[in-house]
Order: sequence, then C-alpha cells, then structure tokens
Amino acid sequence: MYESISEDGTPSRGSSDLDKQPSIRFDPPMLDFKEHPLGMPHVERVMIYNPSAEHTISMLSISGSTVHFHCTFFQEKMVPPLGNTSLDVVFLGREVGPVESYLYIHSSVGSFRFKVTEMYSSGGDLHLELPSGDVEGSRAQWQVPPYHSRPVMRASFVARQANNHTAFIRIKTNSSGPTDDYLVLPVEVEVSAQPGLFCPLQRLDFGLVAAGSPPRQLWLPLLNAANKPIHLQHVVASPANDAVQIEFEPIKIPPTTGRATNVARVTFYPDRVRSEKQLSGKIFIKSKSNQHKLQIPYSAEIVPGSLEWDETQLQFHVTAEGADRPRNVTVTNRFAVPLAVYNVSLTDDAGQHFKVSWRGPRILTPNESVSLLSLTLRAPEPLLQLTAHLVLYTNVTELRLPVTCYTGKLRSYIVTPEGGSSAGGQLLDFGTLGVGESRDMYFYLLNENPIPVELRGWGSNFSRSVVELAGTDRGAEADIVRRHGGPYRDKHLVLKPHHYAIMRVGIVSPEREGLFVASAFVHTEFEQPTVPFRLRVALGSLSTVPAVVTFEKAFPGKTSAVPLSVYSAFGHAMTVSSVRAEPADRRLVYRPLSARAPVVLEPEKRTALGELVFEPARACEDDCYTGFQLDSKRGTRWLQGLSLPANIGDVDSELFHSQYDKYRAMAGGSGSGSGSGGEWHNISVTLDTSEVRGYQFWARAQLGWPQLIGRRRLRFGVTQVGNVTVRDLTIENPSELPLAVHVSLLSDYPATQATMDIIQQLLGEAPSGAVRPSRGPAAASFTLLEAGRPEWSSSLQTHASLPHDNTVTALVSPGGRVRVPLVFGPREDVAASDVVIIRNNLTALDMLVVQGRGAYGQLQFGSQRPGSSSPLLFELVEKHLKDCELNIDGEGLL
Repeated sequence: MYESISEDGTPSRGSSDLDKQPSIRFDPPMLDFKEHPLGMPHVERVMIYNPSAEHTISMLSISGSTVHFHCTFFQEKMVPPLGNTSLDVVFLGREVGPVESYLYIHSSVGSFRFKVTEMYSSGGDLHLELPSGDVEGSRAQWQVPPYHSRPVMRASFVARQANNHTAFIRIKTNSSGPTDDYLVLPVEVEVSAQPGLFCPLQRLDFGLVAAGSPPRQLWLPLLNAANKPIHLQHVVASPANDAVQIEFEPIKIPPTTGRATNVARVTFYPDRVRSEKQLSGKIFIKSKSNQHKLQIPYSAEIVPGSLEWDETQLQFHVTAEGADRPRNVTVTNRFAVPLAVYNVSLTDDAGQHFKVSWRGPRILTPNESVSLLSLTLRAPEPLLQLTAHLVLYTNVTELRLPVTCYTGKLRSYIVTPEGGSSAGGQLLDFGTLGVGESRDMYFYLLNENPIPVELRGWGSNFSRSVVELAGTDRGAEADIVRRHGGPYRDKHLVLKPHHYAIMRVGIVSPEREGLFVASAFVHTEFEQPTVPFRLRVALGSLSTVPAVVTFEKAFPGKTSAVPLSVYSAFGHAMTVSSVRAEPADRRLVYRPLSARAPVVLEPEKRTALGELVFEPARACEDDCYTGFQLDSKRGTRWLQGLSLPANIGDVDSELFHSQYDKYRAMAGGSGSGSGSGGEWHNISVTLDTSEVRGYQFWARAQLGWPQLIGRRRLRFGVTQVGNVTVRDLTIENPSELPLAVHVSLLSDYPATQATMDIIQQLLGEAPSGAVRPSRGPAAASFTLLEAGRPEWSSSLQTHASLPHDNTVTALVSPGGRVRVPLVFGPREDVAASDVVIIRNNLTALDMLVVQGRGAYGQLQFGSQRPGSSSPLLFELVEKHLKDCELNIDGEGLL
C-alpha cells in the first residue's frame, strides 16, 4: 500500500496537485514477507511503473525507519513515459515477532510511502553446524552427486519453553539463478514438559527402493526425558509384516536428551512385499510394566520392475591364454519409470582385474535396451577365483551386477584317519585287507568357483572297484570333516558354487597277496580330476567282540560303557591308531586301556582295546530331556511344590510334558513311558590300525525314559482289619547326578485331569479300577511311614518351603537308593488302592500303584463262630473207646 507524501513529510491530499502531476504505480502494492527465520536474508523485487504517456519521472532516493528491511537502489533513475524500473527489498529478521515498517520513495513527481510487513519470525532456537561438528569443512562436503543424498548440515534445536515451534532452513545451491527460489526446509518441533520416551524422527523412511533390491536397514533412536533409566521390553511392528524385521533385545535407556540411544535395528525386505499394505505401518515401543509407550510410523516406496542383463556377459573363464577381449554389457530397463544411469564403478576387489569403459550418463525409457558399457579382463592370475560387482548408480537405486572369474577346477579333499582333511596330492590308503575283503572309502570334490560345474562321469582304472556319487551338499572343509561318510540325501550332477560332491570308492581285494595302486577320476566340462588309491592284500582278517556293540535304554545323565575286544587273524602284529564313529557322533567316545601307549593287536589272538562309551548328554548339553538343577528356573518351580499347593497338578504336568516331548523327539518311535525305550539307532564305527584302514563295525544305541522304581505295582495281599502290613518302596537314582525326590500319595495330591492323563501314560492303563485311588474309609488305608521325619527333608528345606506333612523328601546320591516304608492298614474288609507319586528332578514325575485288601480275622471251632449260643455236641461210639483201659480200682480211664 502506498500514498504520496508532501515536502514536510505529511501525506498530500490535494486533488489539484494530483491532477497536475503524474502518478506512480507499484507492483506489488505492498510487500508481505510472511514467515522467515532470524538471521537469514530474503529478497523480494518491487516494480515501479510510469503510467504517464507524456512525462518522464526521475527516481531520487529511498529512505526507511527500521533495521529489518534494506533496499537496493533503482535500476534506472529515469523512467520514461509508460516505462518501468525496479528495486530489491531485503528482509533480515533480528527479533522474534511480527515486523511492520514503511519505505519512503522520493521522485520528481513526489514522495510515496510503501508498506512492508513480515508475519512472524521463526525464532532463534534452531542452530546449524557441520555434520562432523567442526567449525569449517572442505568444499567436497557440500557437493551432492546426481541422484544422491548427503548430509550437509546438522540442525539442533534448543527447547526453551513448552510449545509447538516452527522454524525454517533455507538452502541455496549453485543451480539457483538470481530469480530462482531457495530450497526451504520447514522444521516443526513439539516441546513438552512431560517426562517419558521420545523419538527424534517423525518416521522411519526407507525411501524409494526397487522391487528386487537388497534389504535396507535403519536404526530406531530414542530419547529418555525422564529422571531415571527406562527399561524397554518390547519393540514390535503393527500390523505384523513379513517385509519388516526388527532386531531388538531388552535395553536400558539412560536419562538424557543430549544423545539418542539406538534401541533396535529395523530391516525392510523389498523382495517380501506382496501387497501395498506392507509398505507402511507403525512400530510400537513398550517399556517394562507398560509404563511408557510410544509408536513410530514407517514407510517405503516400491518401484515395480527390474533391470535385466545377460549374466554370461559378466562371467570370465580364466585360462592360460591370457586376457579376454572387451565385452559389451547390454541392459534392459523393465522398470515402469525412466531409469537414469549417471555413474558406474567396480567394487574394490575387482578394480585391479577389470577395466570399465562407458560413454557417460544415460537415460533408459521403460523397456529400452542399450549397450551401456564394455568390460575388459586384464591379464588374469593363473588360478583367479573372484566374485565382485559392477555397481550402476541410478535414480531408483544402486544396482549391483555380479562379475565372476573362474577356472572351473574342483579341489579334491580326503579325510585322514585322524579326522583332518588333506587337499590335493594325497591318496586314499585302504591299508591292509584280507583276500576277497570289501572296503569303502570316500573322497570329496569342492566347487570353489562362482558358477555351477557339471559332473559328466566318473570311474576307476582298477578292475575290482566301483566309483559312485554318494551325495552333494553345501559346505567347506569343516563340514566335510563333520559329516564324513554321510548319509546324504541329495545327489545332483550339477555342483553349485560352494557345494561339494562325495565320491565313494568301493573295492573288493584281489585273490592274491600284494600291493596294488590305482586311481579314481571324475569328468567335468572343464577338467578331469584324479585321486590315486592303494591297498595291500594279505592273508587274514579282523573281527570285533562283541560283533555289534549295544547300548540299551541310555539317557542323558547316564554314561553307558561296553568293553571292546578285537581278534586278529593276520600273521603279524599291528598297532591300533584310532576308533571313531563315521559320520562323527560326539555321543560315542573310545576309551583305550592305556593313554600312555597304543594298543597292539597280536597275531592270532584276541586283544582288549578298552571301552566304547555312549553319552547322550554330549549331544543336547543344557537342553536335554532329563534332569534340571534345583537352582534353575524349572528347579525353583519344582521346589515350590513341596508343600503340595493347589496348582501343583498343573505345574508338575507342565514340567513332565516339556521333558517328555523332548524325549519323544530324540528317541523316535512311540516314546512309551512303560520302559520299552525308543527306536534303535545304528552308528557306524571305523577301526584304523597301522596296517588295516577303515575296518567298519556297528554300534546300536537306544534312548530310553529312565525309571526310579523297578516295578509299577506293589501288592500288599490280604491284611486283617485293625492290623498293618509294611512294605518297602525302593527308589533308585539311575543317573550320575544327585536326585531330589518328593514322595506323596495320590489321595493327598491335588490332582488334575492332566495328572490322570500322565498316570495313564506311565502305567499303561486308564485311571480307573485298580489305578483310581479308593474313596471313603478305604482312602486312608495307605500311609507313608516316615512322612514328616526331619532327617528326610532337612536337606531340601533350605531351598524352599516346608514339605507337606504327609510326604517324604530325600536327596539320593548318584547310583544310590533309598527305601520308603509304605503302610497298609485297612479299616474295612474291602479292596483298596492308591498311586504313589514320586516328584523328582530327573523325570519330573514317576508313579507306582499300590493295592491291598482288608479282611476280618475269626477263630472257628467246627461250624461255630465265637459268641454262638449253640452248645458243642460230641458223638462217642465204640471205636473211640477201644483203647481205654480199667485201673486197679475198676474205674475206666477216658
């Protein structure tokens, strides 16, 4: 808004003056700078027009009354009729709040007042500094390559008062012309006085990604504005999203707002996206006890499509002929948007071997194919094996094209008797064999090339041999040693990169003595690797005693050992070098008779080697199906049940099933709890001597569910009402660890339906009839004689609450046993039964059925019962008196 000013500074209102002098028009009529940050200048241009067709206007001067606005001088001092000139007005905010002022423009036709306003300055709480925190930085830090993102400044906000704050960051680039707008970045900050968790990011933005690009990872930072640490318990994505993976562990965030703490790593997988719903969601953060909650949105944008190229153009076969000629690399844009390729490079491991030639940036329209660059392999190393990448920098993402160099050769490996592996130059040594004896040995071919290699054939130059592909698998030398001998499920003729082939060489020794040398070979598309082997044939043989080593009903916590002997029918002595399982099984251990000297097999004699030991716990370590420590989490729950609380049935059932399910998974078969044991597992054992290599025999192992008692039923027979019968219940510790037992009767145990199911599972019948405990007067027929005695339970009282009065507790040493007296005292002449429940830290539960019958005792004389009113009648006949005699007085004697 403007108006003319008189020479004394007051507005001129005379209409006659206005009629005599030409007027001036301003565009815009008033300047409104709106909202701008403090300390950052903003420029606006004002055009001045001369509307007169006859007079020329002279622009004299500009004046103002504020330090916030500044002006340049007129571009042209003389404005011709119907002409124009301009001036620039600069706003430089120096204080917070609205600013309003006037500029006075003086000309030959009068003075005019021009109004300038600024709505609200953004405040001085926003500060900028270099990302590194340094005062000065190199020019390279400010250079942003095409289609790249780079941090150029670090903004920090000082929260002085609780409120919603808005500030702006203005960025000027070398591409901005004098009339171009600056880049303006708004910054919105909410300052709160409430303590709690805050995230310095408004959202996790994974940006623009291609459908098949590699995963992108972002850290989730949090600030703790409370006055004490906050323990985070959960960080989850909602809704559940397969494309988003969160790596989080419970963490404690210190009370500070100066530096954020990275609490989780969030990974977005573009190849797992199946719908648009997976491109956005929220991440929920909860502290311990749900006292603090926070949610952070995340988003990603998928560009459908891909870049196609011929993989063979980037595969180089290294030969002795030297460098390869340049190869043109053609790519096809299958993205739905134009693809701008603005740079290409090789990863560091490929830069010294390849040369890239390209013509500069190129834009590919959708479905367009172009020869983008040429790639040349320099003079290669003789055995160069390389997997690198050619990186294309585009407006969509960084595309990595694999570049490979390969020789096509396979490396041969042979596992030595000591369990190591030998590469190339070694041979298969079958050792000494008897006449007509069969033996198998294995060698391995490892594909270290970055491309697949086809196996086209195999064989041997030894007539009494066979070469067979036994299997293929992924792995390296360590995997070969670990799985030496198999078994293997897969057999593929095309050997993938970083896979190996297992070749079996089976021979039948000739019918004559001597030393034989031959070789096995394999045909591939690039070479024919060979592996030599040898054998010595002599009269004789070996045999083990027992022929098959058997371990029956073994379990973790128990070591089973079987003596092993070998009979040698050879005519000369030989030394035992090793006894091992193939493939390796750490549960099976060979213990020789002496660790100081090797065992010598004498000719035509039986020699004791030592023991084969089977330890199932070596395979499961801390996650076995038997045994738990009393100071563990499960042990604490078990100890809390000594007082027989109301929930003891559910707790014991959970402990039992958690272990029994592991047993069924390891043992196989039906996993019956009646003591039948699981399936038998065969273990191949190899014996090596100084002469004989690879003599094989078998061991059989069966995993079982341990029992603490020798029988499942204890019968008391018939007992007179009012009397008692005492029988001992023997509890044995079959393990090598201390056993804690807690014995109670089912009539005192707060049983649940789960308990009844376990009774059926262990005892092999439904909990009815003889198994179901008696009710009524017969329920109290059975008691534990030693229940409540301090010497029984004192060893466990230090760990938990006092045991129930009607129970017995004890600690049983490894291999030891304890006797618990059971008393049967019937109160009626009826059959009675109960179940003895043995809580323990080996199997959690074990059980025994006790049965008895009450009866009344009577002494009968003839057919008369005691207390009968009928007289006793006797019949005397002549035969009863025939031995009677008369005395001297004539009286008879009866």
